[in-house]
Amino acid sequence: MSRAVGAFGRTVVMVTAVASTMLAVHPVGATSDDEFDSYKVGHSWGARIEGRGYGPFARIPYEAAAGTPYSRAELASVPGRCFTIASLFYGDQYGEEFVNEGTTGRGNPGEARAENPPQVRNGPKAEVAPMGANGPRATAACSSRSESKAFATYGWNGDDTNHVATTTTKSTNVLDTVTDTILAETLVTLEDVLVGGVHIERVESWLKVDHTASKEPLVSYRLALFGVNSGGQNLAGAQDKGVVLAGANLAGSEVYKQFQDQANAHGNDIAQLMTYRIRVLAPKVSYDKVEYTIQAPVFEADEHNTPRKETQGDSFGFRLGEARYVGAHNANAGFVTN
Repeated sequence: MSRAVGAFGRTVVMVTAVASTMLAVHPVGATSDDEFDSYKVGHSWGARIEGRGYGPFARIPYEAAAGTPYSRAELASVPGRCFTIASLFYGDQYGEEFVNEGTTGRGNPGEARAENPPQVRNGPKAEVAPMGANGPRATAACSSRSESKAFATYGWNGDDTNHVATTTTKSTNVLDTVTDTILAETLVTLEDVLVGGVHIERVESWLKVDHTASKEPLVSYRLALFGVNSGGQNLAGAQDKGVVLAGANLAGSEVYKQFQDQANAHGNDIAQLMTYRIRVLAPKVSYDKVEYTIQAPVFEADEHNTPRKETQGDSFGFRLGEARYVGAHNANAGFVTN
């Protein structure tokens, strides 16, 4: 897919700004089995957070996405478990889960899966490191039913038009029964990125969601682009100080407006980047009466196939630094989970 994307000369890229290079760790104490079971009596939840480094996609006409590398941390009250995936490459979810896992049973050789309580196929910890600790690596861990962690890193060189030297993704998901809050977080970084002749030293995308039971989740994000140049010429303000877009503890209804305010403040920089077909995709927050979906801002390279508009093969491309949360968390009076 990346080779196909490399065919278009100037490429559309979407950028989000992150000021920190470390994923914050929430200081949450371990939840005992008794505390977990007691919390289940009056609560229901299902939440996952995921990050992709370099994500090619195609609309056929629904969007089939993939990612290299990929991390996913998931918690659920039914049946009461932690589940996590870390993978050197993770294709479209329908292909991975229903074809590789469900139909063929072969699985993904670059994927580590963990569960707690442990299952026959998945234990509480797994690692894939085909070239040792210093090479491409994926680790998945479920230390308990209330804590999920995934980490994956991968690097490669592409062609003269597109490549990413190194990309890393780390996701964590913790249920804090003391504060009635799911604490979900993901960080994606990319180093030495070349897209359609535009070189980017570093891309960072960070998303944190604090989802308290029966309340609208609070969203924090940072999106950063550092060292952008073309033909040796620095672009806009995206030099050592970078272009940074960020927000903290925002309700879903506030996210888009706050992001637009940030984008407007960087209007000149973004306009200059647009001359190289580099644009910023805004965050999205939605609620379908069951669960929230929160998509962090992301860079996207998207080529539209005009002759096939609104049909199969309408467009294809890739994203840099995807981060997404999907979850529900409810305090249910009288609700009992067996």
